[in-house]
Amino acid sequence: LFILAPFIVPLFNLEPEGVSTAVQVLRCFCIASILVWPLSFTLPSALRGAGDVKYSMVVSVISMWMCRVVVSMILVKVFNLGILGIWIGMFADWYVRGIGYLLRFKSRKWLDKKVI
Repeated sequence: LFILAPFIVPLFNLEPEGVSTAVQVLRCFCIASILVWPLSFTLPSALRGAGDVKYSMVVSVISMWMCRVVVSMILVKVFNLGILGIWIGMFADWYVRGIGYLLRFKSRKWLDKKVI
């Protein structure tokens, strides 16, 4: 997708400015998803499966509000990044979640949880 983005995006009949923005967002998504998506979305499933549900929920809610909402608003309103600012806020959320889940996993505190 990273390489073929300039050829795929025009298939959606966007305006030229929309095409360049979509290509930029798609390329950013490709980079962010390779680096952090597994930590942000598969690791919490493992923690929840082990019974560490509350920690996963708290990290998800806090990172969503602090990154997806607050960071996105700052990037859009203050730095005028538009839709790219919203996506960067989402990527920041992924990184914060990934770090939080990885720290929890490495601490081994999730091993103390009991599953019914």
